[in-house]
Amino acid sequence: SKATVSVLYCNQKMAFVLPTVSENPTGWGPPKTDDGLNFDIPYQHFFKGDRISKIADWNSDNRANRGRGRGRFGWNGEAIDEEEKNWTTADYSKTSRFHRFYRAPGRGRGGRGGMQAGRGGPRKAGGRGQGAVGKPKKKADHRDTGGFRRREQNIKASTEVKPEWTFKTAINIADLGKALLTPEHPTPKVTDNLIQGEPLMYNEKVEKLATTKTPLNMPKCTRVVDEGPLVRAPAVRDLAKKLSGKVKVIASDKALATLMSVSKSVIAWDMTIERVGDVYFIDWGENANGTKWTVNETSSDPPLLEATDENTRHNTQPRLMDEISGLNMDFSQMVLDRKRPVTKPYGQAPVPDGLEGNQKPASVVYKWRSWSIPGALKDKEVDMDVLSRTHIDGFVNNSKSFRAFAMLDITGNAFKSLPNQIGSTTATEIKNNCCRVVKQICVSMLAGADQMKLGFIARKKPTDPKSHALVHVATDEPKVLAKTINVTQRGFWNVFIKIMQEIINQKNDEPRQNFVLMKDPAKPQLKLYDTAMRDESSSDEEEDEESESGSSSDSDSDSSSSD
Repeated sequence: SKATVSVLYCNQKMAFVLPTVSENPTGWGPPKTDDGLNFDIPYQHFFKGDRISKIADWNSDNRANRGRGRGRFGWNGEAIDEEEKNWTTADYSKTSRFHRFYRAPGRGRGGRGGMQAGRGGPRKAGGRGQGAVGKPKKKADHRDTGGFRRREQNIKASTEVKPEWTFKTAINIADLGKALLTPEHPTPKVTDNLIQGEPLMYNEKVEKLATTKTPLNMPKCTRVVDEGPLVRAPAVRDLAKKLSGKVKVIASDKALATLMSVSKSVIAWDMTIERVGDVYFIDWGENANGTKWTVNETSSDPPLLEATDENTRHNTQPRLMDEISGLNMDFSQMVLDRKRPVTKPYGQAPVPDGLEGNQKPASVVYKWRSWSIPGALKDKEVDMDVLSRTHIDGFVNNSKSFRAFAMLDITGNAFKSLPNQIGSTTATEIKNNCCRVVKQICVSMLAGADQMKLGFIARKKPTDPKSHALVHVATDEPKVLAKTINVTQRGFWNVFIKIMQEIINQKNDEPRQNFVLMKDPAKPQLKLYDTAMRDESSSDEEEDEESESGSSSDSDSDSSSSD
């Protein structure tokens, strides 16, 4: 019957066997070597110091590392390193889509990467005038050899330190920003000592005709601006005698601009400093990188020193410096009107040294200017005068002077949005070429230029560095552009005075000294070396004495052998 079957079923004993469980005395979970675990699935070892939330987080690793091979927790119970660094909490709670709004950096309404909720609700990312709502962009992967890593190839000194040089001091660039000229202290007083040249008027037709739709071909200029050493300039000696300061510094405008903008510099350069009494002559060294403008020096992906393949052959740093320097000269002479000279010329300018072939002097105005800095060395209360040869490229309406500079686009796509997006394009140029723009502002201020003509020049083909086209010309004032970058004329002089203080402190009792100032490419430092160079006459006399002593010793040995 049914009752009998149920009684027999209840009296039957069911077997219950406990599984074999290995003990883990050092942590939680199964031990590392457990013969009872023969399944081929990833699992995580737990330790007593682990957080409780991590025990339940089984799915995040598999999703994050799908397709990457080995997971975070290893395969087959393999131990992991830096466990505390990689743990994550498990949070599967649902959130609203518009819980947070993300605004990426951008300019204006509906800027690129910005957030704009117009009519019809929030817009999706992408497209002109559209914003981005929702999740932020993923961070860039910097594990690539490019990215924001500095190229090892570019970390090279501009010149080799010779064994006979003596290291004097290292100047930290971060300390150069300390204010030496207080707001109560007046800026250095400037004086125009000598003006030479026959300037021309600005050609406004070039600015009107140069557009992205109708670009103008860039002609090759055969004119040269005198940028030779000031020691050989005919007027430098007479002008130096008129300086009243105890310490006198003579340097070109680009040399002064390089020292004043050293905080923005990345590539290496070197200068020679010759002291004759209390007069310091600053000139460029063997590798005259400072005389040329740079391209993408401060960008996240700077150009290489040497080409790695055929595609990068035209975009190396030395070739780009030659290209932008030549374009700067071409553009400065292109915007001049040869038929409209200035009503009051200043006389014929000196002819530059080393003219070759069909080269001619450039139509510029050379301005010898001096700055008086009272109490430059506060410890000794010493006055310092600075003499420099600056130049301006031309005049606008016979009243306002200007300097012309070229902006280069090697890709052919950076300047296509001009002139509609002149602000963002200029901001990108300042970001990638901050050091060059600061130098251009500095030389304009030193020359007393009222305007800066910025020529946006692009390659016709990205692989052809010899054919260019002018697509836009912008006008700006040096003070306004300096305010945009947050640099001031007082800050320029603070940096220069601080550097000169360190150099003047190395003065000894000798009537002449020679130094080499080097920009360290790997550290934010300036290194000063005493070259201790001897005169050629003294070295020749020593060689003659050695030869005479050698000949006398030979004659003595011959006489002794004959005896």
